[in-house]
Amino acid sequence: MTPKPLTLKYLLMMNDFIPKKIAPQAFSQKSQGYLPDEGLQKAVKVALALGQPLLLTGEPGCGKTQAAYWLAKALKGQPHFNSDQPLVFNAKTSSVATDLLYTYDALAHFHAAHLKEPHKDLAARDFITLNALGQAIALTNPTDRTRAYWPKNKTLVQGSHVVLIDEIDKAPRDFPNDLLDVMERFAFDIKETNETLKKDPEKPVVVVLTSNSEKGLPDAFLRRCIFYHLPFPEKPDLQEIAKVHFNEKVPPALLDYFLALREKARLKKPSTSELLGWLEALRLEELWGGAAATLEKELLAPYLGVLLKNQDDLARAKRS
Repeated sequence: MTPKPLTLKYLLMMNDFIPKKIAPQAFSQKSQGYLPDEGLQKAVKVALALGQPLLLTGEPGCGKTQAAYWLAKALKGQPHFNSDQPLVFNAKTSSVATDLLYTYDALAHFHAAHLKEPHKDLAARDFITLNALGQAIALTNPTDRTRAYWPKNKTLVQGSHVVLIDEIDKAPRDFPNDLLDVMERFAFDIKETNETLKKDPEKPVVVVLTSNSEKGLPDAFLRRCIFYHLPFPEKPDLQEIAKVHFNEKVPPALLDYFLALREKARLKKPSTSELLGWLEALRLEELWGGAAATLEKELLAPYLGVLLKNQDDLARAKRS
């Protein structure tokens, strides 16, 4: 069954709770200074309207991961959304679909049953922990039964959540296809206990996936996603991003210099996140003034390693 889309009344609120610009203090530390462009805001609205996952691509460091943190912050306070933090799953080359839902520590169960407490009947549920998407499903419909699976060392907020599946293209090709049924039904079986956990049909779960396009994703999976490619920001947008991040205007000469370096880089172009790190290093060294205004390259050269990550690009930049 396809998840129930949000109501029209709920969607009409989108223009109010997803502003074009949000003050830095409104964000958690990880998403501080994030400015979603108009295209991303529209893609979010469509994903919410259709009840489909949002797939974000773009250069590494362009803000794909931070977009999920921004969205969780923006959704907090809307019906059923009580948390401003996404539930995060970082995909790996060894990931399987069940890893996103739950983990069963069979070794710990065996060890406890046969070595520590051989005379005690230990239930499998005591060794099962819900992971990001499993937590999101359970938190929409919490019961004493589902609480038994909640992580013991983590405080979970009941209600609807944003789930971030980061760098899904790192996972094996079967991984996204195996998620299709779960993301359409928002229900899954825990085979070790013969139990099924289901989402409350009235409470949405918002899934955001990121990909660096290291390898293609299956067509069947892509058909069920809302896709948006985050473009690299233009100079005025970079100025706005930096201004929000540092609470002051960045010397334009530094942005021009950065864009020139980016144009010349052949092996790896510096990202937005690397730009912010470079600007922060220059600001801490009080080089936003004279060095920035006159582009004294001998003063800026020691900090090029923040932007350029291979010797050929570094050498090319120092010669120019």
